[in-house]
Amino acid sequence: GGYVVAALVILAVAGLIYSMLRKA
Repeated sequence: GGYVVAALVILAVAGLIYSMLRKA
């Protein structure tokens, strides 16, 4: 249980890292 929440968290973190890499 809770794998959906975990996936959303991973996607959010990945999005942040991707955004930071794009800005750099």
